[in-house]
Amino acid sequence: MRTMNFVRFFKKMGEVDLVYFHAGDENHTGQGPFRRECRIQKQTVSEENENFPRYKDFKDRIQRLADRRPWIVSDWPKRAIEELNAVVAGDRYDFVLCRYLQASHPFLKFHGSLRKRVIIDLDDVFSTSLFESYVKRAPGIYAGLKWHLQRRMLLEYQKRCLTLGAALFCSDEDRKEVTGQAGSANAHLVPNTYPTGERIRKADGSGYINRRTLLFVGALDYEPNIAGLKWFLDDIFPKVKERYQDVSVLVVGRRPPEDLVRTCREHPGVELHPDVPDVGPYYDKCGAVVVPLLSGGGTRIKILEAAMACRPVLSTPLGAQGLGCVDEVHLMFFTDEGSFLERFKRLDEEETYRGCVEKMHAVVEERYSPAAFDRAMEDVAQGILRETKGRV
Repeated sequence: MRTMNFVRFFKKMGEVDLVYFHAGDENHTGQGPFRRECRIQKQTVSEENENFPRYKDFKDRIQRLADRRPWIVSDWPKRAIEELNAVVAGDRYDFVLCRYLQASHPFLKFHGSLRKRVIIDLDDVFSTSLFESYVKRAPGIYAGLKWHLQRRMLLEYQKRCLTLGAALFCSDEDRKEVTGQAGSANAHLVPNTYPTGERIRKADGSGYINRRTLLFVGALDYEPNIAGLKWFLDDIFPKVKERYQDVSVLVVGRRPPEDLVRTCREHPGVELHPDVPDVGPYYDKCGAVVVPLLSGGGTRIKILEAAMACRPVLSTPLGAQGLGCVDEVHLMFFTDEGSFLERFKRLDEEETYRGCVEKMHAVVEERYSPAAFDRAMEDVAQGILRETKGRV
């Protein structure tokens, strides 16, 4: 959705082309919102020196260290980088947008004038908690040193992205994670937006009657979602079920791993609905949304979506990080089973329930609308144009 917000914004200024690096054989149809699509094919094994895999692996590690490039940042074969340069070189593009830190390495190698046109959207910054969820600390001194080296390299690499034309962040917390309190002139806060669609309506308390049905929505192949959901189902939900026998949880998301499927089956009252075409009906069935995240970054689109669907949210503080929400005013914070039960009980009060819905709905409508996204991007675009063309 964030990607399409960028496309929508830039199409108001001119034509938009898509370049993507892909290892498969299939081609896009080219019938989407882009003027043209360019696929950069990954090199074949033979082209990547298949006769010397161990040598190549050692060479790649040395090259990564020389480039100060952590393992999280994707490899781009030399030919792919040359193709990318051939596509974006010259003056045909006013802006070059790179989505995600992982794909950013070739853009840091662009020459000076082209670098100034590059906008990198860091999206979910690799905060300490998010890094720890992806990179587990193995036992041993060597493994520990390697973990800390990768963490340090990643922090420094994220700061290097500030040398591009503009670096975009979803939340002020994420921005400060990279820039520090002093900030950076080309570090911009560009908020996520709530999903537009039929679920958006005027704030009401229509979900109150279903308040014993909780909803979890999220990508189930995303490690922070998996870890947070398992924690909630194993450590918190059984205690909630003891007190409220009619409580249930709807788990909705794409590509759940088998161990998460087993976890859902082990808990009575938990229904898993994988890969659904539309989450709207599940918002209609639930009375509240739970966001039990213990790691991650950015802003939680699921909270924005819940607000516009007029459902109150029970969230860990980290799950709502970046939204500027007040506990028991906009949503309900919990950190363990005791605080969850206390906040869940508060939602039995219809006035409290409706108050959370109305206040959170107003915040999201004001700060996280497509119009707010466009205003932030207008500042970014004008800054790039001033720098590269000497005009506004």
